[in-house]
Amino acid sequence: MFNDQKDIQEFFPNGKPSKKNSKVEPIIKNIPNITAKSFKEFINKPYKPVIDLLSPWMQEASLNMIVAESGAGKTYFCLNVAFALASGAIFLEYRASRPAKILYIDGEMKGAALQARLLSIREHYPNFIQENLDIITPDDMPSFIVPKICQPETQMWLDNLIEKNRYEVIFFDNLSTLSTIDENIAHEWNEIQNWFIRIRARGCTINLVHHTGIETNRQRGSKKREDVLDTVILLKKGHICTNETPLHFNVSYSKHRNFYGSNTLSFDAFMTKDGSWTMKDSITSVKEIVIEYAELKMTQQDIGKALGISQATVCRIIKDAKKVGKL
Repeated sequence: MFNDQKDIQEFFPNGKPSKKNSKVEPIIKNIPNITAKSFKEFINKPYKPVIDLLSPWMQEASLNMIVAESGAGKTYFCLNVAFALASGAIFLEYRASRPAKILYIDGEMKGAALQARLLSIREHYPNFIQENLDIITPDDMPSFIVPKICQPETQMWLDNLIEKNRYEVIFFDNLSTLSTIDENIAHEWNEIQNWFIRIRARGCTINLVHHTGIETNRQRGSKKREDVLDTVILLKKGHICTNETPLHFNVSYSKHRNFYGSNTLSFDAFMTKDGSWTMKDSITSVKEIVIEYAELKMTQQDIGKALGISQATVCRIIKDAKKVGKL
């Protein structure tokens, strides 16, 4: 790693790494002349305002994460978001402010499978601008391996690609396949985080796709990576999956820095077999599922377990449904 004693001295002033922490940041020479601004100077400086790309949750130059367990629909969700952005269109309750240039980097799907999804999704975006969406997939890489974004040479390669093509939004799907960092060691995230911050400073928005762990209500690994993020979206598998509705998940926000109030309420999203989408607020969705399960003669206890709600809540919903003639 080090060529001579001079290199060692530059990284470790005492001539060797600390035993407590062998991963030490290099000493920064020639620290720039940073001065504090007065309140008046700071308030009057014309910083670039926060501008929505896809309201309410995605802004220009933001860092975001979409988290879900395997099979919940992360890629379907993100691909539809990418199409909405590239088209200047609407997906679910999300409205793009204008068409934007997108790069979608997939680290695991076969090219043919991703191609089939893209073609099926395109049918639902009549204003799609195909020049606005570029794709990178392992099938098109040497040895079918996408370079890891924690490596400096990969970051430099992508920096040049972003500059050349003027990408405004990048999707990394997913963090586990596109990096080799240990997800449970917080400081290893810094290798990628510092790079993301530099990209953001250039006006580019980043959307990370990641898995949940044993706890399906939070991302897998260290929570340190959430510190710098603007929005974290959690997708949880729903209970209605049929031939007519092959995909159902609940959408909630575990972090929302730039939007508040009713915009942060969770909802349920349903994809029909033709690839179109519908949505309902979470409360309405739960009530309808309880009624459906009750019609199938499921016990209140079993309904509660299936939906993760109390038996008392199930009982109240059923009573209300009977009062209005829905059961």
